[in-house]
Amino acid sequence: MSYTFKNVYTKPNAETNIDFWTSDILTLIDTYFDAGKITQKPVKVVDGLTETYTTIFKDRASYDEFTAESACTSNLNKMETYCDENGISWNLVEDE
Repeated sequence: MSYTFKNVYTKPNAETNIDFWTSDILTLIDTYFDAGKITQKPVKVVDGLTETYTTIFKDRASYDEFTAESACTSNLNKMETYCDENGISWNLVEDE
């Protein structure tokens, strides 16, 4: 059964960019997509100051494997710092 993961960010203003994706995490996404473990790369939807990125994994095991990767944990740390420094609120939503 597929596993959906959403990153939801709310910016304080239109001038603030969501810009913390590292080349390592983008490469990891491509690797998992090529292996069939990600069936939909992150799709961005903008609603005012809220940006939602939805990724669909093949299953929960693929998601768990992805989140255990060092590139993923490193990017999460960078994202948290970037959001804190730029006044961006965020929420990670998992949906089986």
